[in-house]
Amino acid sequence: RDFNLNAERWAAIVSHFTRAGWSKQVSAARRTAEKLLRGSKEWAERIAERLSAAKREAAEREAQVASRLAFLSGKHRAEERERSKVEAAVSAALIAGIQKPDVRLDSVAAIFLANWNPFTETDE
Repeated sequence: RDFNLNAERWAAIVSHFTRAGWSKQVSAARRTAEKLLRGSKEWAERIAERLSAAKREAAEREAQVASRLAFLSGKHRAEERERSKVEAAVSAALIAGIQKPDVRLDSVAAIFLANWNPFTETDE
């Protein structure tokens, strides 16, 4: 059966699984899962695909800006240059984020095999 480990359920199992021990176990599982994820071929392929797409889009935007700048002068040209600097900074930040994404796994499933059921039938 599937149970979420809420505060009341912890009270029923604390003598078998301490919260501190569980926290360490979950942290170790998270580190292992993240390491496996980042080391997977699929992860590398998806990062490469998204990175390529982001770089293409940034290059297209740069070309559009260059085209607009070619037809502008004076105040309008200066304003467009300032906007393009902001856009370039955003693109660079997006590309950096895609190259090294900050991913944290925060959902863990666990299976406990035991010869006892600490929960009641109404504890769903």
